Amino acid sequence: MISVFSTLRASIFLWVQNFWYLVVITLVTQTSVIFFNRISHETRSSHGFTGVFNLVACFAIVFFGAMNVAAILGLLTRTSSGKSVGQAVWICMRTYTWTLFRLTLLLGLIACLVAIPFIFINTTIKPSNTSRVFFIAFFLLLLKYALADPLVVVENMGARQALKRSWEMTKGHFVYVLGCYLFLWGGTWLIDWPLGKLDVDRLTGVDFIFQLIRSLIDTLWVVMSWCMYLRIKAADQPPVGHSESASEAEGFPAS
Repeated sequence: MISVFSTLRASIFLWVQNFWYLVVITLVTQTSVIFFNRISHETRSSHGFTGVFNLVACFAIVFFGAMNVAAILGLLTRTSSGKSVGQAVWICMRTYTWTLFRLTLLLGLIACLVAIPFIFINTTIKPSNTSRVFFIAFFLLLLKYALADPLVVVENMGARQALKRSWEMTKGHFVYVLGCYLFLWGGTWLIDWPLGKLDVDRLTGVDFIFQLIRSLIDTLWVVMSWCMYLRIKAADQPPVGHSESASEAEGFPAS
């Protein structure tokens, strides 16, 4: 079985190794996300085109989020591509942002489909904790799609193809993926929770910095998906003698 702790260690190693690149990527891609989040928040109490603004802001957030994922994966794959950091990041953003955007929308559609029976139960039977059960069910479903982002970039797959392939690759590795998600979620929550509790005016520069720090912490999820992809792919390949492992080739310790 693949080691959860080894994967988390490798993820943190890569994150620290590429820290300043990730800072720049976060500044470029997440500044717009914070801006649109603020627009969405400020228009909730207004009238007129509130729904239109929120819809545009929602799509903009998804788009820049996809751009962020593409940039991070471009950064992480630069070793195998032989390109400079700037070239690798730009090519990946230009090539895969729209595919990752469609991938996120598909996951949103899946969430809506999963929510339908829970909405029906909630409106007819009205049991307690229905929403909590839905989020747990959707979280477990997301584990099957944990490798979709790296598959889009590394194997040049479309959104639907990447989701299908991720479902297949996680067979036999569900507990491993669950362990990685739970431990990383716990770790990032411990860091992120104090920032969320700070009572800071949304219009100040301090709040903007806090939001960027939280976005930078969230890049760990993309790094971990990359590490999980490499580990699962290496584990599913039959040994062919002594050769450099995929994890070692990408610059972090093998399990």
